[in-house]
Amino acid sequence: MTNPGCAAKEPSGLLMDKILSQWGSFENFKADFEDNEKSVFGSGWTWACVNPKGDIEIRNTSEHKNPLMEIEGEICYSFFLNDVWEHAYYLKYMWDKGSYFENYWSIVDWELASYFYEAYSSKFEPVPV
Repeated sequence: MTNPGCAAKEPSGLLMDKILSQWGSFENFKADFEDNEKSVFGSGWTWACVNPKGDIEIRNTSEHKNPLMEIEGEICYSFFLNDVWEHAYYLKYMWDKGSYFENYWSIVDWELASYFYEAYSSKFEPVPV
């Protein structure tokens, strides 16, 4: 989901519309996402996904779990995530996970995330692997 050369610095289309309707601004969405990332203890993931009501949720999962697994509640159809396992940040950021989370936004491929949202998640379909 990352591309250092991607042009879009934020989502577009239906995804941006949904973010604005739920969070009021893209900055609010980012802050909420980062708060969730910071709450992961140990290994895990932070996901943006669509719940059965059609709303975007930010969820954390531990270890090898994902929102499509009915382990802790309803299935949620993901379109965007960040790896918060130690291997993702340690070599560059050491113990400074906050900087890793802040800098992550500069390499997100928003064109791809917006496409995944519109083509799959918003229609309650998993993104094909």
